[in-house]
Amino acid sequence: MISYIQKGLDMAVTSKPKPKPSLNDAAVEKLIVKGGTVPNDHITDGEKSVSVLIRLPASMLSNVDALVKNRKPIRITRQTWLLEAIHEKILREQKKTHN
Repeated sequence: MISYIQKGLDMAVTSKPKPKPSLNDAAVEKLIVKGGTVPNDHITDGEKSVSVLIRLPASMLSNVDALVKNRKPIRITRQTWLLEAIHEKILREQKKTHN
């Protein structure tokens, strides 16, 4: 008589375990779920953008870059950070002139 082991009938029948996502997979999934932005997303109502060359002291740019790097929970580009800063300054100045 042939034994069950010789026929391969002694193995348990289970589904193959799914691999757990690694930290890199989780980070990739988080990025995909978060989505992205399109270039010039800061421009609204079809407003045309204009390129401006600005000269900054190196130390000031280093400070900006440090603030951009430490921005949490969502990181933004230097461009976006500068636009936000300009926008905030404009609002403050407008508020002063209206008071």
